[in-house]
Amino acid sequence: ALLAFFAGALLPTPPKPTDPDVAVLDSRFEAAIAAASGLSVSTKGHFLRDRDTPFWKLFTDKFGANPNTPYMWNALPLAGLLLPSPMWSLGREDAVVLLARVPPPVEYFSFTTFALFMPRRGKPLLPFSSLGDSVNSANIKHSEGGLFAHVVTSNAKTFEIVRTALVHAGLPASAINLLAVPSELGLFDDAFHLGGQVRLGTHFEVVLRLFRFINQTEGDAYMQSAPPVFYLRASHGDATPLAAARAPAYKPREHPDSVREAPLAARYAAHGGAAPHAGG
Repeated sequence: ALLAFFAGALLPTPPKPTDPDVAVLDSRFEAAIAAASGLSVSTKGHFLRDRDTPFWKLFTDKFGANPNTPYMWNALPLAGLLLPSPMWSLGREDAVVLLARVPPPVEYFSFTTFALFMPRRGKPLLPFSSLGDSVNSANIKHSEGGLFAHVVTSNAKTFEIVRTALVHAGLPASAINLLAVPSELGLFDDAFHLGGQVRLGTHFEVVLRLFRFINQTEGDAYMQSAPPVFYLRASHGDATPLAAARAPAYKPREHPDSVREAPLAARYAAHGGAAPHAGG
């Protein structure tokens, strides 16, 4: 019994998704990865609200977060074997995959991926550097039923395997959102790596900001729905980075895919915001 207690503390089992469609996708994707070669599930966590995360909830209002705005994040076992942590390291050929449904109606939501902790960079150790454009309520890719995957990786072969497994699991390729981690910025230069997920190097974070649920009861249920998060370890040996990882770039405001700000001015003013100036 004592051994079981310590095993549960060191290797916590994430809760099952409460959304039945996400639960089916979860099971099918895990089976597809098990049947594939080149990737395996190293650890598994879940997507949860910051204030519901053991230990880390002590810091939820310390980093510029808006107290009235719910935040959620990908939580994985720290170093692969400890309590769930919103910050996790990532191998150059590995991936972190979230399977979920889009939130119920809200004014706005956005997923942002950060390079949170960078021990080899020097000061600051906690730069909170965002990596690429956010995946948000205006551009998220999802199925007709609202299911989606959010994939964080730098490796082309890894993403190919993940995408194939997701399609085999029943998720359309058009519902896969990719965050290509820049491969040439030293983000994968570990201070040391003892194997698996035990490394001292850049730690990443995926954060969802949710602003003003239309139906708070539905919003509360969503924040307790425990979508699964996978850490996938690569064994394929192909180090080729994604093209987007080699040449990362933000889209400028003028990009055709960027949301036009002018039509939003009336809604912004209705919420008490000042009218944008001519240059903004």
